[in-house]
Parts: sequence; C-alpha cells; structure tokens
Amino acid sequence: VVGISLAGYVALKLYGGRAGIVLGGIIGGMISSTATTVSHARRATTTRAGIAASTLVIAIASSIAFVRVLIEVGAVAQHGWPGIAPPIVIMLLVSIALCCYVWWTHRNLKTELPEQGNPTEMKSAVMFGVLYAVVLLAVATARHCFGDRGLWIAAGISGLTDMDAITLSTSRLVADGAVATGTAWRAIIIAVMANLVFKGVMVTMLGGRVLARHVWVLFAIQIAAGLALLMLWPG
Repeated sequence: VVGISLAGYVALKLYGGRAGIVLGGIIGGMISSTATTVSHARRATTTRAGIAASTLVIAIASSIAFVRVLIEVGAVAQHGWPGIAPPIVIMLLVSIALCCYVWWTHRNLKTELPEQGNPTEMKSAVMFGVLYAVVLLAVATARHCFGDRGLWIAAGISGLTDMDAITLSTSRLVADGAVATGTAWRAIIIAVMANLVFKGVMVTMLGGRVLARHVWVLFAIQIAAGLALLMLWPG
C-alpha cells in the first residue's frame, strides 16, 4: 500500500502544477482517492471550468481506486484473483466510461494538485498497520458471529473511509481458504459503494451544490452498477 501511494507521491513531486487534469486524477488516486476528493471539493471554484476540473479529478481518482483493489487482491490472493477480479473490472470499466465522457467535454482543462504527505513516513505506515489490524479483527469477528452477512456489514463500515484495509483483509481470508471468492468480491463491492457514498457526502459538505450534483450523478451510476452486480452476477 505504501508502495502504490509512494509512486503517486513521486509523480506529484515530479510534475506538480504541470500535471494535466487526467494525470492529476491518476496521481491523486494513487495517493488516496478519498483525500483527493476532499481536497478538490474544498478547493473547488464556482466557475464552470472549476467545477468541471474538480469533477473530473474526483472521478478519475475514484477510478484508480479500482486499480489499487485489483493490485492488492493479486498480491495477497493470487489463486483467488480470477474469481474476484471480473466484477471489479466491470466497475472499473463503468467508471472509466464516465471519466471519458466528462473528459471529452472538458479535455483542455488544467488542474493544480494539492500538497500531500509523504506516504513512507513511519507515522503513516504505522497508522495504516493499526487500521489494517483493526479491520482484520472486525471482519473475522463479524464473520464468526453473523456469517457472510457479518463480513458484508464490516466491509460497508470499513469502506466508508478506506478501501485498502478491507480489500487486504478479505483477500487474506481468501488466501487462507476461509472465504469463497464470491463472498470476497461482494464484500469489496459493498465497500466500494460505501466509499463512494462517503466521498459524495464530503463533496456535498465542502464543495457546494453544483459540484455535488455533478459528482453524485457519476457516483450514482457506479453505485447502480454495483447493486446490479450484487443482484445479478451468477452465484
């Protein structure tokens, strides 16, 4: 996790204010899609160009979160990746399609990336380690007490602010043979939807009604796609 974030941090230092809007969203998603969403919501201007730029950066950063998930699942549960990846890839493709639509209408915009903390600092690494341990314990306890539904509840709560911890903990259970891949990807999709809701609320609180309306349209489509996968995917 630190490695993924570090790659984005290095890119931020190399390109900084020279980054185009697409690269800005990619870098922001590599570091933290939630932090990027909050930063751009807080800094969003009321102009049409400013709203469009913030919307696209938030959308791209949220798309990169799916790439992070796929990388983390592959790193922790290689044998389970073929069973977990397809629904997540579909969510990624839906998100990319939405980003392409927004980009095509505002493709000449530039963005200034907000300053980010160094993800290799001991404080950041320890905080994530503690968070991961708490989520892993919560997932195991919830699953022991309530079965798969307990895992999904824990995923929804954990996913509100962080996707990495629930993805890694669920993948660890798959690698240990404690959870089926079908249960795992459903937990991850639930966490994704919870994270989108959380980011939507942050945009509403910090970015104003116009930006919130634009972002919520994109997030609502992604959440609808997630619900469709949960209800219609075989098995």
